[in-house]
This record gives sequence, structure tokens and C-alpha cells, in this order.
Amino acid sequence: MSLQTLSSYLMPSCFALMLLPNKHQAQGLGNALEFNTQLSIQVFSDGANKIAGYATGKSLAYHFSLLNDLNLKGIDVVFNYKDLSKIHVVEKLEPGEFGNMFALIGMLNFSMGNRRLRLVLSPGMGISYLAKTWYTHSNPITSSHLNFSPTANLKLSLGLNAYKAILAGLSIAHYSNAAMRVPNNGLNIVDFNLGVKKYLIQHKPIKLVQYENPDFNKHNLELGVNIGYRGVFYQKRNLYKSGVFFGYKYNFNPSFGLSTGMDAVYYYSVFDSKRYTATYQSKATSLTSWRVGVGAGPTISIRRLSLTAIYGRYLYFNSYWPIYTYWNGSVKYKANNWLAIQAKLYGHREEVDFLGIGVLFNWAL
Repeated sequence: MSLQTLSSYLMPSCFALMLLPNKHQAQGLGNALEFNTQLSIQVFSDGANKIAGYATGKSLAYHFSLLNDLNLKGIDVVFNYKDLSKIHVVEKLEPGEFGNMFALIGMLNFSMGNRRLRLVLSPGMGISYLAKTWYTHSNPITSSHLNFSPTANLKLSLGLNAYKAILAGLSIAHYSNAAMRVPNNGLNIVDFNLGVKKYLIQHKPIKLVQYENPDFNKHNLELGVNIGYRGVFYQKRNLYKSGVFFGYKYNFNPSFGLSTGMDAVYYYSVFDSKRYTATYQSKATSLTSWRVGVGAGPTISIRRLSLTAIYGRYLYFNSYWPIYTYWNGSVKYKANNWLAIQAKLYGHREEVDFLGIGVLFNWAL
């Protein structure tokens, strides 16, 4: 990548700063608009299909300023565009396998520092649309147009004055469909970002408290059930599974807690060597109908919305491969104090197993 090409994608952010009107206010006390240009420094994928090339992109984010019990400074709603046309599978060397990507992402902003210089960490999750797939352009990396997009940014923000800041840093994003269609190695992109932020209006940050329960309960029992499926290789068919969770959650405050418990997954179809392609499920391939493990991890709550990440070890898993640990991540929306709608992603190592949709029951102790 030449310096001239690098400059052509990163310099527009600097000029965009000059186009924004000025209104004096204290930096960081209002909602903000942020624009970034992106240039990949690495593209890679899981599995045997090695990829090369680079991606370029632009993102526009609206920042909602927050005040809560964590060092959470805000929530971003981000629209991201990437041009993937310069990426190709190494063995094929055929242009046109990857097209454009459009994503809508929600991100949390954690930061530290002073008003002039801040380090900002922003994890997030969203939905993306990839123009070209296995079924349309023989692209083995992604097999469906709609994909999940977990993303994380680490940026350094330098305030120029009370209402403007420039930002530079790195971001990593993963694009895959949670194995709903396979092959689905997934696409990973590490970007260098250069951007500007403009504070729009001065206002008091939103105060976050636990939904309908300021005197939150520290001790809780949880029971979750869900159902989902994994795709079959090179076929538009599905292999269904159900997940069950029973555990305990301790809330340190209304925004942060620790969850621990037992995860079980039931297979409606197990591996059959005589029907290898139709029953093989990669690292999640099981010779029996159940797998059971125990795990623990943090929970972050923002009003009715909660995010949980669990890492655990199997007590029982008659796996085709030597798999001993697992992870899952879930998003919960509280309908009331005892019932939530939940989407839960299961995985092993760097690979997603399936996405389960269901409910989570909560009992305060």
C-alpha cells in the first residue's frame, strides 16, 4: 500500500473537521457526531482458505453521553461502509469474490484520561450486509448476505478545543452468520482509524439505573431456554439444537454483575459417519445428544438491556474433536423484573457453533 493511497483515504477526516460549525460548550458534556476513515492493516479468516489484500472504509457514529456506575461514558450508534473488492482468496487469485459491506453497530464507550487526552475502548455488536457470498460468487469466507458483526475499537482522543477532538487508533471486526449457513469461515479485518468528533449540544448525561428497581437485588437465580440451528455444508438445510442454562448472578451494582452456572445443549441430530456431510458440525460435532459444562463471566446492564459473556469448561461432551472448553455471549432485553427475551451465541475457540433465541427467567433471592 503506497503512502499516496494511504493519504487519499485518511486525509478526508482532517478536512471534515473544518466543515463543522462551531458552538462553544464544555468538551464531553454533550452528544457528539464522529466520522472516521479506515484502512485495513490485516485481513484474515479461520480455516484452510487464506486471504490477502486490503479493505478501505468509512464510519459515521452518533454518540449518546451517559452517566452510570461503570466508567461507561456513552453509547454509539455506528454506520460503517467497507470496500472489500481488493480482498481475494490466495489460492484462487480471482477478483470480484468480495464486494461491498454495510453495517449498523451499537457500541459501548469506556474511557480514561483527562478532558484533553483520553483513551477510549469501545466494544460493540451489530448486523452487516455483505454483497457477495458462497452462493452468489463462490466466496467460501461468507455464505450469507446478513451477518453478525462483533467489533472493538481502541482509540486515543485529543481535544483541540471545547467542541472538537481528533481520534486515531485500531479496530477489529469479525463478520460471520453464526453458522446459519456454511461454509462460513468468517472474515476478520484489523483497521487503522483516523477520525474527528464534534460535540453537538450541551446537556446533562443520561443517568442509568436498574429497570423499575433502584434497590436492586444482589442475589439472583436464572433459568434460560432457547432453540437455534446450524447450517449443513453446501446445503440450505439446518441442524437444530436447544440450549439450557441454570445459574446464579451476583450484582455488584445496578450496572455490573457476575454470572456463573451450568450450560447444557441438546442435539436433535448427532453425528453419523454414514451421513458425514449431512451431520458434521465442525468443532461442535457430537456423538451423543447432550453436552454439559460450567462457566462464569461478567454481565453489564444498561436499563432493560444486559450483555453477558461466559467462558467455561465441559463436564461432559462426547465430541468428534478434542474440545474441552467453550464460550457464549448473550444479549437480554427485560420485559419485567422476572422475564427477559434472550439471544445467545455459543462457540468453541475461534468458531461459532449456533445462535439460540429464547427466554430467561430471574428469581431474586
